[in-house]
Amino acid sequence: MDGKQIIDYLNSLVVDLDKLPQAFGDEFLKAVKQKTPVESGTLQQGWNLDVEGPVIEVSNEVPYAHFVEDGTEKMAPVGMLKATILEAPQILDRAWKKVRK
Repeated sequence: MDGKQIIDYLNSLVVDLDKLPQAFGDEFLKAVKQKTPVESGTLQQGWNLDVEGPVIEVSNEVPYAHFVEDGTEKMAPVGMLKATILEAPQILDRAWKKVRK
């Protein structure tokens, strides 16, 4: 490996860590929306993302979102948020690849 190849390799490892929370949040939001059942589209469109520095908040203010997530006596839970949380390592990997220079 010559000097230019070494520099190119080292540059490929450079990551803008300030962009990682937003990239992770974007990937997480996309994943949870994909898992959200759609009848009218309101629940799926209700997902919100807020990134403040390293803090990532994903929320859904649709009044019935928690019933779909957790279920009721008459409805099985969908668990779209819980399932997405379990995928966090894979989501982080995708986000990491996006912020690599």
